[in-house]
Amino acid sequence: MILTPEIEAREACDWLRAAGFPQYVQLFRDCRFPVDIEWVKRDHPFLDQDALDSLCRRLITLNKCSEMKLELSRMKRRVRKLLLRVSEEEDFCTISPNWTYDRHARQWRRLGSSSNVSVLSGSPAHSLDDTPASGDTSRSSSRCSSAYKTASLDTSFSGPPSPSTASLEADGCLQEKPPRRTGTTLLRRMEKLRLRGAAGLLSPEQSCRPTELQSLNARRFTERTQNLPPLPPSPGLEVLTVSQVVQLQKLALLKLTALMDKHSPSSRQGWSWTVPKPPSASRPGGLKVPRVFGAPLLLSLRQTGEALPPCISRALLYLRSDCLDQVGLFRKSGVKSRIQLLREQVESDPEGVSFEGQSAFDVADLVKQFFRDLPEPVFSSRLCESFLHIYQYVPQDQQLLATQAAVLLLPDENREALQTLLHFLWDVVSCVDQNQMTPTNIAVCLAPSLFHLTAKKDSRSGHRKHSLGRPDQRDLSENLAATQGLAFMITEVQRLFQVRVPTEQPRTGPPPPYEAFLCRSQSSEPLDLAFRKVNGLLWVLHDVAGKHCGASGVLRVCPQGWGDAPLRLWRGSVEVDAPHRDVLRRLLREQPLWEPRLLQAAVIQTLSDHADIYRFLLRGRSPLPPQEHLLLRTWQDDPLCGPLYLSSASTEHPEIQPGGVRVHVHTCLYLLEPTGAIKTRLTHLCQTDFRGHSPAWDREVGGHCVASRLLAVRDSFRAEFKETKI
Repeated sequence: MILTPEIEAREACDWLRAAGFPQYVQLFRDCRFPVDIEWVKRDHPFLDQDALDSLCRRLITLNKCSEMKLELSRMKRRVRKLLLRVSEEEDFCTISPNWTYDRHARQWRRLGSSSNVSVLSGSPAHSLDDTPASGDTSRSSSRCSSAYKTASLDTSFSGPPSPSTASLEADGCLQEKPPRRTGTTLLRRMEKLRLRGAAGLLSPEQSCRPTELQSLNARRFTERTQNLPPLPPSPGLEVLTVSQVVQLQKLALLKLTALMDKHSPSSRQGWSWTVPKPPSASRPGGLKVPRVFGAPLLLSLRQTGEALPPCISRALLYLRSDCLDQVGLFRKSGVKSRIQLLREQVESDPEGVSFEGQSAFDVADLVKQFFRDLPEPVFSSRLCESFLHIYQYVPQDQQLLATQAAVLLLPDENREALQTLLHFLWDVVSCVDQNQMTPTNIAVCLAPSLFHLTAKKDSRSGHRKHSLGRPDQRDLSENLAATQGLAFMITEVQRLFQVRVPTEQPRTGPPPPYEAFLCRSQSSEPLDLAFRKVNGLLWVLHDVAGKHCGASGVLRVCPQGWGDAPLRLWRGSVEVDAPHRDVLRRLLREQPLWEPRLLQAAVIQTLSDHADIYRFLLRGRSPLPPQEHLLLRTWQDDPLCGPLYLSSASTEHPEIQPGGVRVHVHTCLYLLEPTGAIKTRLTHLCQTDFRGHSPAWDREVGGHCVASRLLAVRDSFRAEFKETKI
């Protein structure tokens, strides 16, 4: 496909921003191209040759676009039009250690007063130091300079990016320790990109290659799983902060692009492989939106907070608990009439349908139909072809690395659904002695539904001629790649989502204003800082009062902008049929009545009559560990001293060891205002990093979390009122 220079330039700019090189997008936007490619290579010595080739390929495209014989004013108009969408949301994260973002001037600049951008002749040369900046700007940039170091990520994805490298954290998204590692150490660690590229993550004895998977039988697979080395104690992606996820995704995009550019023929021929973006969830007006089958994963994520609908999760749980011994599970077909009846029950009443007593093969076919009927494959429309190319063209010793990178680039809801499904399929093949289902057998049955191979074939049938009686070679190649890839992912699922988190997580950059009041147990005056933070939050509530008020008793949830943090500050309010003191007591002491996922809760230490350290565990999404909250809580229960409230934020305690994924609560405030004798307006402010998710997940699910908590508190009093009335 032949693309115009404008489209190529826009796609190149999209890739540069997503891969961690937004400074070059700014230079192109300011008409400061062409740049010297050799200078760019010298500016990134930590990248291997494949990554450099991918970077230079995009820069050469922008150089060619800038060298077109256009008047300067016309070029500026075209460039601004190209980058209008890019400019709407600034990207403050780069993997280049020599660049930093000046927030006051809203410009990227190169570190060092004598470092200028090397611009080729024929284009006016500009020094980054020509950017006007005040003394405060210089001081702000110098404070943030240490935060823009290169992330530590080798070709095996064995570790996440160092928090000292995340530019988002440089703006104070988190509370961490001061930076201790130098740029030289980080660059030395990045040298692993060259040293470990050929070796891969696993040794030949540990790795399971797709060609070997085709010949596995039940006995050999049992022996293989029994001889696997024990899983490393390192956790998975679920422990990463939102800033670490952003940084890791940029490095994953860079690595996957390098592999695709080097090995995939379609990538070398054009720009078919572009930056992955979540599809739009909009639907034409007048059409009925399906509740389960045919509904996008994003819809379930927004409504329930989980990628898979609860009824599908219950179906997987039923198969895991009662049906793993069924011979030919997912291979043998169920009865069509029973499957259709079960499907109608799920669609009409997703919450009430029960799978107890159902045929294992009927439920398995139902799960298969759910993934087949998704609007896009679970591997996403943008990345599905890349997953196939990994197992068609990428060398076997690089396939695990490429798959890990592609999984990281999936939208959060797709990655969660894929992780849940792969762990379930691992449980199925673990019972191979009973059900005779090896990874290859499972992959043959499920790959067409997961990759939507039938839909891909139908879309090509209109403009491709198929030989009579002979299958198309491209279809055969894609089916083989899908089968090998799915079998490979099932076998390597324990390693596919794992990263090694460094024991030392340095603090990067100055904290934002709101985090200056975030207290920890080691602080000299923790309670004073906590009350100061509450005063700031009450001021925010007063500032937005009346902007989003609606009918009485109606839930209102909206995001509140606060600084440049990647996480939104969510605000919601609802009217509760109970006195404000009773509502405060329920929030403080009666959490089991309104939190259905609660596993355990306890007050660790009482600090005063109005402050304590509180810890509770929530049930995590399968197969993830529980979510742990360790909070410093402060409250006011005397109406004569002001409005009643409960405020909490994450803290640390020397006697408490992590018992799950430690959730980072930046801000959590409940404000209780009486609106009648037995009515209370409950307002909730929340900004929380649930770990392991991108900022897009917070935008989609943050409001749901706030709404579910408010509605649960309100409904707990309604249930109590009904019981009392009876």
